[in-house]
Amino acid sequence: MKVEFPSGYYWIGDPGYMFADEMEYEDFFKGCLYFDTSDIHKGPVAKPKACIWNKKSVFTAPTAFGDGVFELYDCGTMIGLLDVDTGFLALVEVDGKIQPASDQVYLVKFDAPFDIDYDDGIFKFGECIEINTKEFWDGGEE
Repeated sequence: MKVEFPSGYYWIGDPGYMFADEMEYEDFFKGCLYFDTSDIHKGPVAKPKACIWNKKSVFTAPTAFGDGVFELYDCGTMIGLLDVDTGFLALVEVDGKIQPASDQVYLVKFDAPFDIDYDDGIFKFGECIEINTKEFWDGGEE
């Protein structure tokens, strides 16, 4: 899946860590996480979704294998670790009102409109931000 987003500041991380208010998280969950239920034999299958939620651009998608700790890269340099406990990663536009509930969420800036490219657990945001959830953090140096 490939989609274009507007420039600006965005939080990136597990959506479960983005919201201190449980009601706000539940609203986000209902509006922005997508589960395909078309195959009754498989049950709900998590899928990527781009949407507008509370007037903010949002992208959510499942990691390759669910929960884990994944390396966040900016132009080839690891800038942090993303702890995922919901099986999803999200990119949420910052409007000055969202304050992340955890230091597990990172603020990134895009100076120009950017593409989001998602392919089976590999996330690319713009030209430099990348997360490969097919590879787990090995516990080495941060």
